[in-house]
Amino acid sequence: MTLPELIHYFTEGNTYEDFCKAQGINRFAEVEIYMQKPFGINGKVEFFKMEETSGKALYSYNGADFYNLFGVNYFMNAVKEADKGDDFVNEIDLALKLIDYAERNNF
Repeated sequence: MTLPELIHYFTEGNTYEDFCKAQGINRFAEVEIYMQKPFGINGKVEFFKMEETSGKALYSYNGADFYNLFGVNYFMNAVKEADKGDDFVNEIDLALKLIDYAERNNF
């Protein structure tokens, strides 16, 4: 799943509980969103529980390096804010803004 696809998933009315069920994640777990470099709108995102990653910026999984973009709570708030009113930011633009945020704040 790419970041724009994830954004679309939530703007189409799916809930966090639906997402957790589909991903096999406990909905009460603290989840973080990771991506491999180079970051981009076509990059695949992965979801890891904080207890697995200990909040590390770099997490190795199955021989690949993944970089922490942000927590799911931050992501969900960004989508909620972007989805307000008539000035909705489209999935691509929001994904680019989120990637820019992650690069400026994490790396």
